[in-house]
Amino acid sequence: MASFNKVIVLGRLTRDVEIKTFSNGGKVAKIGLATDGNRKKDPQSGKWESEPVFLDCEVFNRGENGKLADVAEQYLSKGKPVLIEGKLTQQNWTAQDGAKRSKVVIVVDSFQMLDSKKSEDNDDGH
Repeated sequence: MASFNKVIVLGRLTRDVEIKTFSNGGKVAKIGLATDGNRKKDPQSGKWESEPVFLDCEVFNRGENGKLADVAEQYLSKGKPVLIEGKLTQQNWTAQDGAKRSKVVIVVDSFQMLDSKKSEDNDDGH
């Protein structure tokens, strides 16, 4: 059976970029992204609301986009809208209490910074 792992997400950064540099000179920029999840109607107000989905993303300096983490570090910051393309990966670790933990992370292949003014003006709530 063939498989396909590609994600395209549009959202806003939930925090400033966190940088980690490796001993071999590599770099990763870690970012958090919030995007709209399921829409549901609030039974009390009758208004439609979106539940946010919070995603962890990692941008590396490697491959064709050898300086992508550097670009993320320089231009991305909390609150900025961004379109991300990447693939899902699962990270596993053992916590300090000995419990096994895991989370799904988007490894970013490319991203596009969006103009926040235009994004806000064109937002029709969907």
